[in-house]
Formats: sequence, structure tokens, C-alpha cells
Amino acid sequence: MAQVNTTISDKLNALLDELSELTGISKSSLIAEYVRRGVYQDIDSEAKLAEFRVFMEQKSSSTTKRR
Repeated sequence: MAQVNTTISDKLNALLDELSELTGISKSSLIAEYVRRGVYQDIDSEAKLAEFRVFMEQKSSSTTKRR
């Protein structure tokens, strides 16, 4: 499994420490899960945006053909 180093604010670190204590899940596992969710959410958003662009292009080309 790959490792990634990053810097976070002291406030976020404290929040993660607290969440880790409350849930019994390691801070590393929490961070990995939040990154995973964020990446998939961004991918989903990008896919929806791409679908919308295709829709708009099709709509535009069908409007142009009618003229």
C-alpha cells in the first residue's frame, strides 16, 4: 500500500485526533477514507459535468439543424 505525506492545520489535526479517539479508528484510516470519498465525489462531479456538456452540445446542434 502506498504512503502519502501531507501537512494539515493544527485545528484539523486536533479534530482528527478527537474523531480517532471517539470512533476507535486510527487517524491514518480516517484520513484515507476521507481522501477516498473526496476523490470519488470529484470524479462523480466531473462525470456529471461531462454529461451535461455533451447534452448541451447535442441540444445546440439540434437547434442549429432546425434553422
